[in-house]
Amino acid sequence: MVCGRRSGKNFVMALLGVYLACFRNYQPYLGPGEKATIMIIAADRKQARMVLRFVRGLLAAPVLSARVVNDTSESIELDGDVTLEVITASNAVRGYTVAACLCDELAFWPADEASTSGSEVIAAIRPTMLTVPNSLLICASSPYARRGPLWDSYRKYFGKDDAPVLVWQAPTLTMNPSVPQREIDDAYEADAASAAAEYGALFRTDVQTFVAREVVEACVSTGCYERPPSPDLFYSAFCDPSGGSSDSMTLAIGHKEGDTVIIDALRARWRTPLSCATA
Repeated sequence: MVCGRRSGKNFVMALLGVYLACFRNYQPYLGPGEKATIMIIAADRKQARMVLRFVRGLLAAPVLSARVVNDTSESIELDGDVTLEVITASNAVRGYTVAACLCDELAFWPADEASTSGSEVIAAIRPTMLTVPNSLLICASSPYARRGPLWDSYRKYFGKDDAPVLVWQAPTLTMNPSVPQREIDDAYEADAASAAAEYGALFRTDVQTFVAREVVEACVSTGCYERPPSPDLFYSAFCDPSGGSSDSMTLAIGHKEGDTVIIDALRARWRTPLSCATA
């Protein structure tokens, strides 16, 4: 869900989480003592607990409250071996059996830390869902920069009928008409680029990296991963060492054709902490 501010994203995720926790039976897929987890993840626990508050409010309904076995500040355990639990975006997601994962404000997760970046956390989540049939990964966020897993999914799947991922994009007023139009108009007048993302649900173009992604993609030969060497060409190698903390160690080999530089091969090692020995 790529939606503007105050569009009800947290409530929608909470509603989906409660439905999946209360109206699906996961016991056939669990081992002795194992629990199915509906995981709520955000950049920090304070943000994730906002979704849990909606979950707690929905579970207060008489028909559902009897399902609650234990309720703490960061988790709600239901009968049937199901737990709704708050987790910070990190590799701490490993080891769980996840029936559904609710990722809140994905566009604002760290983008440049190896173990806690949005892409790395999503990659760590996917294996936890493999043993639960029809498990769901649900992400909701206001858009931000054109990078990270939210942008990647939007770019690959939005508007494609045969896509395996449903991407829903909607501005604030489409999702929640009760938001005052005047407040949105004032936001656009103050900072149009920011308001277009916050309320219009459009990815920003004014917070790009040094080289815009579209520029890089326009220079890439699709389907070509490495060019074979030619004895008729003069090659140069370029190395960009890691600082030793979170950057990858990279090496490129290329040649010139007229005024154009062709990258023939690219290698990267990303292991932290990085040293000359591991690089």
